[in-house]
Amino acid sequence: MMKRVFAVLPSSSTSSSVHSLNCRKSVLQISTCNIQLRHDSKWVKVSSLSKTELQELIKKYGPDTPKGAKGWGLEGHELPINILKEAKNPVIKSPDKYPQWLFDVSYKPDPTLEQLKEKTAKGEQLTPVEQKRFAKLTRRAKIKENNFNRVMGIVLA
Repeated sequence: MMKRVFAVLPSSSTSSSVHSLNCRKSVLQISTCNIQLRHDSKWVKVSSLSKTELQELIKKYGPDTPKGAKGWGLEGHELPINILKEAKNPVIKSPDKYPQWLFDVSYKPDPTLEQLKEKTAKGEQLTPVEQKRFAKLTRRAKIKENNFNRVMGIVLA
């Protein structure tokens, strides 16, 4: 039976950030005010917790992952992404069973406004997609500049 480990780490703002890990044994809860460890339905107060102690607790109560496991998991494991009641979860296959084009897909980030400005300054022609992105980013930059000027008391037309 799998349980979850919830770690609420202190942050500078009033809201806390929550991190969770899959776990088989216990629940680790670290809040901004106090630090508690729940083990076998019993809360135990921990006076201070350093980074190494936190790593030891996560290692002790954290998930058991086999060495060499990367990404979603090992071959043959199910991915819990099914949303239909009757359907089954998909199973991870070996990489040679997937089509080659899947590995050739490049995930390049979209060019920034500075990169597009450099490209136009060099005299290169922008593609229609790049032209649309350039117009969008320049509009967005102009809106941010106008909003900043209004806050500072400088009103431009």
